[in-house]
Amino acid sequence: MTAAFSSVNKKSLSGHNLFLLVWSDELLLRNALDEILDYFGIRSDMKGLRFKEIAVNKSTKAADIIEISEEIPFFGESRTIHLRDINNLSADEVRILREYLPGMPEYTILILSHKETSRNKKKKKPDAGKTSKTKKKPSVDIKTSWDKYIEGIGGLTINCSISPGRVPGWIDERFARSGLKISKKANDALFLRVGTDMVALENEISKLELFAYGEESVTTEMVEKVVSAYPAAQIYMLTDAITECDFNRAMNIMTEIVQKPDEALLVIGYLFEFVRRMMRLKSMAESGMNTNEIIAATGDSPFRVKNSLRSASRFTPDDLRQFVELLYRADRALKRSKDMRLVLDSLLLRLCRRKDIRKKVKQ
Repeated sequence: MTAAFSSVNKKSLSGHNLFLLVWSDELLLRNALDEILDYFGIRSDMKGLRFKEIAVNKSTKAADIIEISEEIPFFGESRTIHLRDINNLSADEVRILREYLPGMPEYTILILSHKETSRNKKKKKPDAGKTSKTKKKPSVDIKTSWDKYIEGIGGLTINCSISPGRVPGWIDERFARSGLKISKKANDALFLRVGTDMVALENEISKLELFAYGEESVTTEMVEKVVSAYPAAQIYMLTDAITECDFNRAMNIMTEIVQKPDEALLVIGYLFEFVRRMMRLKSMAESGMNTNEIIAATGDSPFRVKNSLRSASRFTPDDLRQFVELLYRADRALKRSKDMRLVLDSLLLRLCRRKDIRKKVKQ
């Protein structure tokens, strides 16, 4: 697995026995742990003897961690310990542990981990890991982040995260490990239905692998048969159908996600947000901003911005203004207890018939 998607460059592990994993998704954390254990020759059948995982909380004692670290391994050259959620360790225990770490035995491999925070995201580098070239005198200032502390004593920090724009590449690579190819349209369809939840993606990919047994590649048809759309993805699929003026598909999606008036009003709210987003992107594009500038201004992933710009190009400013009027009318009708299904079907019919939209609104 490449560094961009696994977050672990195995060459960078050489010479280290202290690691910090900063993770955004459970699956990516587990993948990184597995690769580190594999690098140090710890097979799954050895984990009980050479690997210990500790869920850190406020009552966790540094002395207990140190005692385990000092134990000489009986069935191997090394012992691996994973301290999950290291940020939960109390201030006094942090001080004790940090005073110990620089002199930790070489036969102990210590892996600390904590979930990514907004501060981590701003400072995150695209490389697989970063480390200082020389060990420095450790600081026991408990206000120093674990990231800076680990780097300061020569440990290796690994970012176990993946940006939305890299998910399609991860999907390609994940299927390749099973000897399967996936077409770009099928990849897009899977991403559209599931989103960036890596555990959910892993589950759906496992199902597709079974469904595609004996085949060389995964097709769009397979994805549509096997993978159910997740709630957030269904809204995206609905707006995609409206963009394509596909009334039947839009109606089927709306029927699937809306069962009662409260849900209908929620979807209307999402459609208002969709129109607002299209207006904003069209304004940016027409002002002369290029795609990269728009990505930087919105803070969205390149994948989402590029798809949204393609969608925005399908609408005229008049289309979008009329959409707002239609959505306001549907919102008022639903709040007056009008027939929900009739209101929604009428709304979708008008949204998907842009050529006649001005005439419809006047009526």
